[in-house]
Amino acid sequence: MSGISSNDGPGWGTHDTPYGPIHSYDGNTSGSGNNGGHNGSSAGAGHDHGTIGPNTTIQTTGTSDIGAADLSLCLTILKDHEGLSPQMYADSKGNVTIGIGHLVAGLTAALGLPLLKSRTTILGHGATNVTVEKASAAEITAAFNAVVATGVHSALYMTDDAVIAQCITTVESDRASLRAMYSGFDNFPQHAKTAIHDMIFNLGVNRLRNEFPKFNDAVNRQDWATAAVESHRAGIQNTRNQDTYNQLIAASKGH
Repeated sequence: MSGISSNDGPGWGTHDTPYGPIHSYDGNTSGSGNNGGHNGSSAGAGHDHGTIGPNTTIQTTGTSDIGAADLSLCLTILKDHEGLSPQMYADSKGNVTIGIGHLVAGLTAALGLPLLKSRTTILGHGATNVTVEKASAAEITAAFNAVVATGVHSALYMTDDAVIAQCITTVESDRASLRAMYSGFDNFPQHAKTAIHDMIFNLGVNRLRNEFPKFNDAVNRQDWATAAVESHRAGIQNTRNQDTYNQLIAASKGH
């Protein structure tokens, strides 16, 4: 993935999730995160947030539907392209978003998020105590409405584990759609699968199916060179389009 020769030492962390342990590496060991995330709380394991940064390679065990290497690559590429925020924020189109590009489609959806809040108590002599509590419905409502009104990040947050689990659920749902769209999807080259997962995550199943007929035809023929040319999307960063192109070209060369 990134030329890291060991899975131990500074920068490595293991988090227990409903999908098994996530073992991830962050080249920035300060825990600063990206997209304005908080540093990890001192309230104990399981409440860390904002520790997955731009240089993090996510490694996870597989699910019943997707193997470990396959899933880990999908999570990492989506994190790289979408960014990661443990807090709710407004994206470039004004949509309330959290985690790895996860749309919060209204207040009801926000109330279903496992949002937490941190409280810091000053004990004296420079000592502090940080406790973590589940956010109340009233606090989530206020935070959601504030993001809608101002676009700023909320103070409430999800743990890294919850963010990753949320993204795994989306990838599993997308995988079911991709299997229905493309015959033999599970046997495609890994680079192709990862590129197509980025396409469906970014576009949604309906746009991918209806707006990219030449791309879909090429994928069903496993003509990866043509698929690379037809994968271009308007309105996204050039680096994301180039990465998808490069992955499909790699698939065309048998990599």
